[in-house]
Amino acid sequence: MAEPQIRLGRAAFASMYETLRTALPKEAGGVLVGWRDGAHIVVVAALPVADVGARTAHYVRRHAAASEALNSYLETATDPLAGYVGEWHTHPVSAPPSQTDKESIVAVASQIDAPIALVVLAWDRTRGDVDLHGVSARRMEERVILALAHCVRLEVNCVDG
Repeated sequence: MAEPQIRLGRAAFASMYETLRTALPKEAGGVLVGWRDGAHIVVVAALPVADVGARTAHYVRRHAAASEALNSYLETATDPLAGYVGEWHTHPVSAPPSQTDKESIVAVASQIDAPIALVVLAWDRTRGDVDLHGVSARRMEERVILALAHCVRLEVNCVDG
């Protein structure tokens, strides 16, 4: 089976990147909106969700604030396929998803009957750019399967409006 992909639309990536740059040297994050295409996840929006307790190695996505951001987005979304597809956050240093990150996405995936994505944007000061790390999680019967996912930056927006 091929490695799952997380396909990031231009607007979604731009939102994550701008949030990372604004939050440095702290972590930031939020929820991903899009749809599923087989084993792949297409991301049309990355909604920031503030964490007043964020630090250089700590971010907690608050459920109430995330639900509010997601519901607000979906009220005006023109794409009927758009819905919650995962989580994202930043690392102010070049580092892949931590064990805590993986445990968090497993906890979310255990409650959902579809694959979800975790995208981590890790700031690489040496290059002045980001490394993209992706993980796909899916509940299979009584357990959650994690898989590395290739993040693909699309050069187009994925929504018609």
